[in-house]
Amino acid sequence: MTDTEDPNPEDPNPADFDFENRRSSSGPTTYSSGPLVYNPIALVSLVSGILSLTGMFMGGIFTSLLLPVAIVAIVTGGVGLHYANKGGGGKGMATSGLIFGIFYLVLMVLAFFLWAV
Repeated sequence: MTDTEDPNPEDPNPADFDFENRRSSSGPTTYSSGPLVYNPIALVSLVSGILSLTGMFMGGIFTSLLLPVAIVAIVTGGVGLHYANKGGGGKGMATSGLIFGIFYLVLMVLAFFLWAV
């Protein structure tokens, strides 16, 4: 090997890198996933869904006080899914919050009917 020979021919030369298009003219193509899309409504849904389930398993007064939090999880989960389906991010967070909120409400309704009977 001589001094002018490239020891690793697969590495692109930094001078050949096109930073605007994220491509190298001499090396493998690098792909970008695009801009990071943030959906705060999906995050609110996930946090409120986790909070409602956590409070339910703690028992006592937390169980009945967290009903509005579960409703917030369901509403923001639906809105977050709407935004995510339009091209925004956070589809998994919105879906999880929606599922946690619905799960909380189903368990609360079952507990109410079992307690009333």
